[in-house]
Amino acid sequence: MNTKILSRPVIAVAINTAFLIAGVAGCASKIESDVILESTVDQEIAAPILSAFHRAEQKQVQPTANFSANASDRVSFAKQLTGEAGIATADVIWTDDVLLVIDLQRRGLLAPHAWSLEPTFPRELRAADESWCGFASVARVLLVNTERLPDAKEYPQSVEDLVDPRWKNRCAMAMPTSGTTAIHAAAIGQALGLDKANEWFTKVAANATILRSNSAVAIAVANGQFDWGLTDSSDAVLEQDANNPVAVVFPDQATSEFGTLRIPNAVAVLKDAPHPIAAGKLADYLVLAKTEERLAMSDAAQIPISLLTTFKPRILPEMPVRWATVDFEKAEQIWQSLRPNLLTIFAPNTEEK
Repeated sequence: MNTKILSRPVIAVAINTAFLIAGVAGCASKIESDVILESTVDQEIAAPILSAFHRAEQKQVQPTANFSANASDRVSFAKQLTGEAGIATADVIWTDDVLLVIDLQRRGLLAPHAWSLEPTFPRELRAADESWCGFASVARVLLVNTERLPDAKEYPQSVEDLVDPRWKNRCAMAMPTSGTTAIHAAAIGQALGLDKANEWFTKVAANATILRSNSAVAIAVANGQFDWGLTDSSDAVLEQDANNPVAVVFPDQATSEFGTLRIPNAVAVLKDAPHPIAAGKLADYLVLAKTEERLAMSDAAQIPISLLTTFKPRILPEMPVRWATVDFEKAEQIWQSLRPNLLTIFAPNTEEK
């Protein structure tokens, strides 16, 4: 594979060498033959996409990727992207945490970009200032154990069922202070307002079992420990693929309900990126319909945003899904106040399973 996976110190040396060569040769083309990606997605997902980009550019642009391990610390991650001198050390950020990229936007670390998107592309899935764009999402779904609930008429149909006393101790959810469950919590906070969200999550904590991760929820449901659980489509599909006794419900489909939340990957070009032209090319490539199709074909069966895609990921139901409309930028704002409350509400209730 042509994609270079380098540690941060090696990346820094590569950048300095590129600037040195360009300065001596008096030509900027050497810099634009490279593009440096900072990514929080799994390497096995990102690397094939970067290799495809390398081939699409006739091998003239070489992507170098750093897969970060400390993105949960927002301040440290922002400093990592700019280095000690406060100058961008990477060109592009690709993350599966849309709140993270919005945090970088709020810190002024992203550059506006002229995205090439079809007119039907959802406006809420890109930044108001055009500094980031969403693509290839996971859905927040209800995974049901079909042996514990053999009658489909008995399946839960809404995220609201997490607070229904009927399901007390029979349903599960991941800790809502990190990962996609945190993004879901922020979206609920934006929809309900802070006070009502605090009340709702207090009811959830009293009714549902809280596990450490979405994958733990999916596995526990598949093993018959719970009737159902709220998890990611990427975790649910693994249990389906393993032929476990599970069914997937895309929740809140009634017109009066919230709709199913989809959480996109997000891509952005960093402000003062060392390779701005190549950075723009990579950013544009990531939001292409063909890139989304590659991700839809992956083990995670990610769900395309673009209506130009022709491949339907195997996790999707036959009927079209009604997606929730969320202002993620407003959700990130309310998240600053909601997260400390959730830590207090849920900390005593988390089960390590």
